Amino acid sequence: MTVYCLFAHHRSASTWTGGILYQLSALTGWRCVTIHDPDRLPTDLVTYCDRRAVDLLVFTNARGEFLDQLPDYRGVHLVRDPRDILVSSYFSHRFSHPIIDWPELEAHRRELRELNEEQGLLEELDCRARQFAEMAEWPYGERRVVEWKLEQLLQQPESCFNKLLDFWGYELSDRFPRMDIPAVYFNKACSRVNRRFPGLPLPRWRSRRLAAGAIPSIIQHNIEQFVKLHKKNDLKSSVSVF
Repeated sequence: MTVYCLFAHHRSASTWTGGILYQLSALTGWRCVTIHDPDRLPTDLVTYCDRRAVDLLVFTNARGEFLDQLPDYRGVHLVRDPRDILVSSYFSHRFSHPIIDWPELEAHRRELRELNEEQGLLEELDCRARQFAEMAEWPYGERRVVEWKLEQLLQQPESCFNKLLDFWGYELSDRFPRMDIPAVYFNKACSRVNRRFPGLPLPRWRSRRLAAGAIPSIIQHNIEQFVKLHKKNDLKSSVSVF
């Protein structure tokens, strides 16, 4: 069994990139799961993937040690300039990042609001120390992992995703086979249900064929969703959207 992975880091557009992969997976019947911390799983990664028949894993806080815990895999590793991560983290943690799944952030937010901007950035730098160390220790050059820089991804998203899907063995076609259309609707319906009820063992019609036109439309949809979120939260810095 081969598992496909997105290895990302905090404040590196993992939500945006993962959202695109979720929608692509919904079309082809791949089961996509987001993992923030494998150490909190009820079992080891191999068993977890096998029991849930996982095709695509999105790691939002990637560490190199995860690679040794996986079954056969092919992945993409998304990195961002640490300076941009620092500024984005500061504004996000001070003003807008949800605390529902991260209650520890509430105390950190109070602390940031008591400091001026320079002091707050230095405090945030201390908080990002482990993340930056994990990025530095990542095993760059691993043949089963494509390396992405966020700046490159934002400039040429379609090209990046086309190359990634080719690396993952997808077949992109200008003409989508008519016989695949019912499967697409079936997969999308099952995916919506599983987003609300992750444990339901719904069947999927797995495929590696994808209409080439789906990629730009999904990318554009996710960009629009992030812009809406950006305006809704009235963030203090444009970099905070990622």
